[in-house]
Amino acid sequence: MQKKLVYAFVANGCVKYVGTTVKALKKRMREYRNYNAIQTTNRVNNARIVDELLLENGSDVSIYAISSDDIKRNIEKTNLYINFAAGLEDELIKVLKPEWNNKGKKETK
Repeated sequence: MQKKLVYAFVANGCVKYVGTTVKALKKRMREYRNYNAIQTTNRVNNARIVDELLLENGSDVSIYAISSDDIKRNIEKTNLYINFAAGLEDELIKVLKPEWNNKGKKETK
């Protein structure tokens, strides 16, 4: 199982949310379905997927993911550790501006 992933929820060709996880993707997605009261992101995104996309529009939601290891395999080997998933998440949020990511949460100058 791959860990250290960046993932995205995509509906109707639009990126709705970008996130990262250090857990296996299956486990992370399970947390969106089975969240507790303090897991705000899980609760809010679950409601958005169910209410806005599935119930209101009948939209399918696709999940795209890539691991830091997959990215790392595609570049030259170095002695540096880079958390590619976290860096990619920040850049994807900055460029794509997914409507479900909190405004200003990952703001960079």
